[in-house]
Amino acid sequence: MLGIVKRGKILIATFALLLGSLALFSEPSFGVDSTTALGEHNAIPITVTTLSGSPICPSFSFSQIPRSPELFVGKLSPSSPQSLCDTGQHPTLALYRLNWTTHIMTLLHPLMQVPVNAANGPGIIQSAYDPYVAQVGKETWVAFECTGPHIAGAAACVAPLVGSDHIDVTRLSIPVVGMDSDPKSPWDYSASTPKLLNFKGHLYLYWSAIQGDKAPPRRWNSIETRGAEMEIGSDGIMWGKGRAGRPPQASHTPGYNVEVMAPIKGDPYRDISVDTEGLFVRDDQIIVLSSVGGAGPDSNALCTAPRNKSPGCFRLEITQTSIPLAEDAFNEQILVSPALPVNPAEYPRIVTDPNGQTFLMVNIHPVYATAAPMLGKAIAPYADPPTYQLIPLPLQSLHFEQMN
Repeated sequence: MLGIVKRGKILIATFALLLGSLALFSEPSFGVDSTTALGEHNAIPITVTTLSGSPICPSFSFSQIPRSPELFVGKLSPSSPQSLCDTGQHPTLALYRLNWTTHIMTLLHPLMQVPVNAANGPGIIQSAYDPYVAQVGKETWVAFECTGPHIAGAAACVAPLVGSDHIDVTRLSIPVVGMDSDPKSPWDYSASTPKLLNFKGHLYLYWSAIQGDKAPPRRWNSIETRGAEMEIGSDGIMWGKGRAGRPPQASHTPGYNVEVMAPIKGDPYRDISVDTEGLFVRDDQIIVLSSVGGAGPDSNALCTAPRNKSPGCFRLEITQTSIPLAEDAFNEQILVSPALPVNPAEYPRIVTDPNGQTFLMVNIHPVYATAAPMLGKAIAPYADPPTYQLIPLPLQSLHFEQMN
């Protein structure tokens, strides 16, 4: 337990580091901070194409395959003669190759076909997207967000990757579904952008639990990060620990799954969303990459998506922890240098090139609203709509401050 005192210290550190005041596309340096923000001058855009070099509907949630620095799993959104991104068709997962010299991400082939049945429950998976890859023993596993008939809300699916050829759908399961364990609750909680972590011999699944109204207009209210320990059963299928063969658990099940990162009540710039999107193990520490934001000083703005016009909405925050599963565990330490951009950021991940150099891979947006009245920097994205980019991030340059 980290408690109120720790949250107050996090609030002070976050205020001091991350934000400033500026309007959309204004001068990138503002306030009194002259420090170069991460990615201000050295961000490298990634271009995504087919094998023939044709444009493709962009994916913003690539996940690197461990031990294969050129290979990534990403979303594949079908195109049509009328549209590069045909929203009338269902996305699936595909294999991509990144050329680390040209920074072109090339679609190689789909990894699974939809619709497909899950191994547990009656759910039919129609859409598969937002993948996250982890090494589990000798196998590579993929967690991904999935939806379909008879599946409650946005759910978390998991399945092993067979080489770089296909996902083994005979071992595909749905460990978490998008609902509240309390049937009388007025809210649903999604199990969005699930992330697998293998840490010190234990396996964990984390997800972004988006709280939304059950009744129309079904507005999203907040985002927290939750997690649970997992295990692979004798049937070769991944389950929640102690839940082999049982129905999926609800995304919001206090007492079983844990709120590892929560919004900070009373902080107008972090009291709505803490959307963890990336995890990276360094020695005995877990580096946690999240998008955070709040309702603003007047408590009248929404921040559950990058384009929401709340001051400082969805800005990047990097924390570090040695505790994989405890209440607010992901707030154990906070990055104090290098300085981070105040721009809205999506799907931040740490990736490694063939030479072992580490990079921040992230989708950086323009600043859609004035930033919070604190120190910080905005960087100019390469495009609007934004595109994925690589930013050099030597791990030895990261400096964290203990928050307990």
